[in-house]
Amino acid sequence: MKTCLVVYVFTIICQLGLFSQNVPNGGFEEWELNTYQAYEPAGWETQNETGLYYVEKAAGHSGSYSAKLSIVWDNVIKSFTGASLSTEENFQVTSRYQTLSGFYKGNSNDTDTLKITVRMYSKDKPVGFGSCFIANANKEWKRFILQIEYNSDEIPDKASISIFIATEGDNHYQTVYFIDDLLLTSIIKSVYGDVGNFALRTDNQTEYKNKIQILIT
Repeated sequence: MKTCLVVYVFTIICQLGLFSQNVPNGGFEEWELNTYQAYEPAGWETQNETGLYYVEKAAGHSGSYSAKLSIVWDNVIKSFTGASLSTEENFQVTSRYQTLSGFYKGNSNDTDTLKITVRMYSKDKPVGFGSCFIANANKEWKRFILQIEYNSDEIPDKASISIFIATEGDNHYQTVYFIDDLLLTSIIKSVYGDVGNFALRTDNQTEYKNKIQILIT
């Protein structure tokens, strides 16, 4: 399993792209009513409806707002469901981006995880993919960078992003995650070299990471 990881290293950004937003409403500053008369981030889809709010507006990392993802008890189906947040449609890109970066904070009950996935397309054909899980808790904002791997040399023209909480077990009341400042970026290299295979020890387990590029400021 690929896992988003925090690594404290000095970095060099090989190409520009980190300083301008290229994910539509990736800063979650704009919110609008959906067809169920519930607010959700403009340009994004959620399960929100009147009385059931999986994704809510919260204080932001850099701007006014971020997206808060929770697990909600649905009294109709008698089940807990994790929040899902995805771009409404594939959005336009013009470069062969190598990473998706962003900021997150939050808490898990040790079994729930936040999954982030990015897909790249060329003429509606999938050409790139990246996915990782975040399982650790952070009270302060931390940056993640998820590497995108390509299966062809084609330049993508569209992209999509999905974020959701995967639920396990029965206790979900403590699980909540905040996401902000999503950005497609170019390759990032550490002054110590590329991040390769390494392990991160958490309180409960050692998880092995493979080909994940991470930048923290």
